[in-house]
Amino acid sequence: MFKLKKRSEYILFIQCRDFIKISRTITPTYHLMEMQYNCPFDMTIVKQINGDRKVEAEIKDKFIGNLHRGTWYRLEGKLKEYIEKNAP
Repeated sequence: MFKLKKRSEYILFIQCRDFIKISRTITPTYHLMEMQYNCPFDMTIVKQINGDRKVEAEIKDKFIGNLHRGTWYRLEGKLKEYIEKNAP
């Protein structure tokens, strides 16, 4: 028998205007294209890190003060600093 290789998971920080979407995926490019299809504004992946569900939850908790709606966060304060300091 063979073992299935665990697929890498990524946490994406996707910018759309003054907002950042924080989400997890195994296919960053496809994930962005899928989101872009339903949005009239340009979106860009501004940061991508390796991470699973636990890492995603920790990041979202860290920036809960910036939460706008759903998984969209206002790009300001500590979140803006985090992205600027840790940009790829």
